[in-house]
Amino acid sequence: MKKLFIIILLLIPALFIGLIIGGFQYLNEDEYYYGVISSDNKTAYNLVAKDNTMKVYDLTSNQKYQHGDIIRVHTTDGKGVIVDTKKFLKIKYQKKY
Repeated sequence: MKKLFIIILLLIPALFIGLIIGGFQYLNEDEYYYGVISSDNKTAYNLVAKDNTMKVYDLTSNQKYQHGDIIRVHTTDGKGVIVDTKKFLKIKYQKKY
């Protein structure tokens, strides 16, 4: 009975530490979404990534993009924090044949 009590006392902090480490790994994931600026020059609808989509992204007032520009949105913190938004030049990334 004493051994069981000691094992349980050691497992509880180990599980707690594992949950905290897992949470930090989830919050620090980087994801990149790509989308096209709509006709109002303030919104990008249906941003896409490899695994999932983000429905709507509203640009801030200091971001100046034109209709049809392709943008790349860098997010982290479980898709809650937008780190960076840049114009994406697809000519730069096309394969050369």
